[in-house]
Amino acid sequence: MTVTVWRDDLGRPVELDGPARRVVSLVPSLTEAVAVSAPGRLVGATDWCTHPAGLAVTRVRGTKNPERARIAALAPDLVIANREENRKLDVARLREAGLAVWVTVIESVPGALASLRRLLTGPLGLDTPGWLAAAERAWAGPAPRPWSDSGAGSRYRSGVTRGWSSARVRSPATC
Repeated sequence: MTVTVWRDDLGRPVELDGPARRVVSLVPSLTEAVAVSAPGRLVGATDWCTHPAGLAVTRVRGTKNPERARIAALAPDLVIANREENRKLDVARLREAGLAVWVTVIESVPGALASLRRLLTGPLGLDTPGWLAAAERAWAGPAPRPWSDSGAGSRYRSGVTRGWSSARVRSPATC
């Protein structure tokens, strides 16, 4: 059996003996991406993972309080987490239980697209999904006007350029 060592967004090694066939997602946005890109591979997700509608998988509580024993009982090949969404303690305990955990770090739209591509085409062994390729093309094109994005840990971004401004914008709820 050949083991492949992937590196997640934190640079941590994630060892798999083939493409992940049983996946637990602890990140609602990534749950949907995996569900539509690799139907049938998700075996568990948080109670907050509501898309796609009708997703029939075992629920493992929330993003901040996942039921680690239930996750382990599902015998996943891979658990997907996010640095901001999930607690470091839970990720560490899942790894201590012998589970492969892939942690994403999303700080910008280009970073999110690159992270999704690495996850889907790396440990999941998929070809680049059409929706992801379309999103990458759309993002590379001219920016629609007017638009902006901001949020916890992000920098304010305007539609004038694709570069980040120097101003940091923090949501009062996350300060």
